[in-house]
Amino acid sequence: MILLVLSTLQPALAAGESADIELLRPTFSPGSAPGIDSPLVGDYGQLRIGSLLQYTRDPLVLYAEEADQGAVVGRRQTLYLGVSVDLGRKTSARLILPGAAQWGSENPERIGSPLGMGDITVGVRQQLLTAGPVLIGAHIDIGVPTGTQLSWLGETTPRFFGGGLLHVDLGRLHPMLTVSTTQRSEVDTGQDFILGDEINANLGLRYELWPDHYAFTAGLLSRTATAGFLRAGGETAAELVADLQIRSSEQLVWDVGVGKGLAQGVGTSEFRLFVGMTWTRPDKPEPALQPVIQITEQAPPPEPIDIDVLIEEPWEDGELAVIKEDKIIIRDPIQFELNTERILPVSIPTLRFVGGLMNDDWRIGHVVVEGHASEEGSFEYNYDLSIRRARSIFEELLRAGVHPDRISYRGMGEVIPKTSGEDEQSLAENRRVEFHIVHQNSERDMAPDYRTVEQAPWDGKPVELIMPVPAPPESGDDDILDVNQFLEEEAEEDRGDEVQSDDAPAGENEP
Repeated sequence: MILLVLSTLQPALAAGESADIELLRPTFSPGSAPGIDSPLVGDYGQLRIGSLLQYTRDPLVLYAEEADQGAVVGRRQTLYLGVSVDLGRKTSARLILPGAAQWGSENPERIGSPLGMGDITVGVRQQLLTAGPVLIGAHIDIGVPTGTQLSWLGETTPRFFGGGLLHVDLGRLHPMLTVSTTQRSEVDTGQDFILGDEINANLGLRYELWPDHYAFTAGLLSRTATAGFLRAGGETAAELVADLQIRSSEQLVWDVGVGKGLAQGVGTSEFRLFVGMTWTRPDKPEPALQPVIQITEQAPPPEPIDIDVLIEEPWEDGELAVIKEDKIIIRDPIQFELNTERILPVSIPTLRFVGGLMNDDWRIGHVVVEGHASEEGSFEYNYDLSIRRARSIFEELLRAGVHPDRISYRGMGEVIPKTSGEDEQSLAENRRVEFHIVHQNSERDMAPDYRTVEQAPWDGKPVELIMPVPAPPESGDDDILDVNQFLEEEAEEDRGDEVQSDDAPAGENEP
């Protein structure tokens, strides 16, 4: 059982000491988990709205002379509401509003209202450095003293939270670390507990059980006072949490988790349960340009001149890709989760359509999937990311039945931009995937002898591959050679020669 050591805090509690004892706080950041922040930032203007409801048992217990004097806060139910908006590709701002209900106190004289509001926090996250799979950032949050006093929900002065954020992308595995400090006005209780500046270190390990659907995170949350660093007692808190993240749609993510205290300290619980929800506003389509109608006096029309005008063929209904010369052109760009190679579900139909084109057309001998990145980040990171994204498409085409002998992939990083410019539209155009047809079969070519592949090379699961065959040549009925008819005609000619030889006079056959 994890307890808070308050010792004999008669003077402080009688004066109505206020403190925010919560250890697990939501972050509403992409790629994060409750209690563990992340430096990941989405696109400009991306909006996230979320909530976190948690139940905590015995987060605050009174001790006097090393004897348990009962819970000050026996049961607590906290609801966090938050909003986060990305101000650019590297900056994000957030606001979090907490409220709580608490009961089960064995020291009711030491606690105020059972219902109350916590301190509102506002903050900013900033990406600082990208080095390969490592992303480093920082955050600063301010706790505004708006909470209900004398209820262990808020504090009388502002608090400042700030520190570093670390996220490492190792495919399905994502280590995360948040190290920060809390700056506040110090309160000396005169006993064994000092409420003052703190160091917070939250470590998490996230694993994608099923990319874009389920993820599991295990985390260690810790907090200790700088005045009594790592000293046992109320100043040092530690708790182990586990969270299952479920993505029910492209916009909606759920968190379900549990926690268990590991040390005696402020805010650690005997156990906690929590459930959260984060909704991300989908990207708004760019508004269509409204036609401007301007009426002017027209001059007499000139003599008509014959000019060949190249008109781009419109896409047919349901057509997601077409074959044009030595490329497969896709209607919509392939979309990936930010800073990862995970393909978003909205782009899977496009890749299935490309796979269908290849499976139906034997003339497509070999296609190279080529990944490109924008100029943000280092050359090394962009090169590695473009390779991993091209590889993900290679794997998806295999799932669509395309034989691996017909496809390969490569990454070109940022060295072949499609357009110049540093605005978001230009950068988005440079983050792309291209399909180059590097070999085309002709009607005179023999059908290739594809190797036998029955398992996916990345996980060993069975795959069903399609072996396209050349279509029979189109010709008239007179041009078709019937082998049986040819043999019958040869036999009739041989019999005719034999009859002619038998009817000839005897002398004609002698020399």
